[in-house]
Amino acid sequence: MNEYSNRWLYRMDPLTKIVLLLCVSIIAVHIQHALPQAVVFLFIWLAVALGAGQLTLRPLLQLFMGIGIPYFVLSVLTVQSGAVIGRIGIVQITSGGLDYGATMTIRIFILCMTSVALSLTTDY
Repeated sequence: MNEYSNRWLYRMDPLTKIVLLLCVSIIAVHIQHALPQAVVFLFIWLAVALGAGQLTLRPLLQLFMGIGIPYFVLSVLTVQSGAVIGRIGIVQITSGGLDYGATMTIRIFILCMTSVALSLTTDY
């Protein structure tokens, strides 16, 4: 047992956690814009931080630096819908590309964070 084992995510039944993970995944996949996705991310981050007591900002920042930024940049550069915001040579940055890149990057964060929270708080 560790110091966090009295938190509600540790006390929850593993099957219930898997169902919650499935529900959060479905919600994250169906949201198609960055702002609602960011609201869901903040809600999930707070729930996991309070429920597990050990999800710190450092692993999230490492994930952002390693996976989030490159994925966001690739998404922004490949999606060419919406109004053109800027142009660098033949590459153009569009509002649709920014929205898509932010939405997909936050979605990856939500899915990774909930999966890690499940494995950290479940005694197999």
